[in-house]
Amino acid sequence: MADTKLYISYNQIHQLIENAVDSFHMGEDFSPDLMIAIGGGGFIPARILRSFLKAKRGHNIPIQAIGLSLYEELPNAGQDGVPEIPGVQ
Repeated sequence: MADTKLYISYNQIHQLIENAVDSFHMGEDFSPDLMIAIGGGGFIPARILRSFLKAKRGHNIPIQAIGLSLYEELPNAGQDGVPEIPGVQ
């Protein structure tokens, strides 16, 4: 099976978020009181997004972080090829 991983740099993520802010006009009408960052990949994008919104709005938006729990077994999620068992590991 071929390597199907997609490698994305921090700079690419930063640029994609900046483009989204501009494309969706988030600095103009978008005025959230709170941002929720979901663990498992959402902390860094939330922090970058907050920086762009602060630059446009002039103040920080609080970020609440929540964890991610899996409720199904993933065959190759564990170490050494041993399946991860939700609620146990």
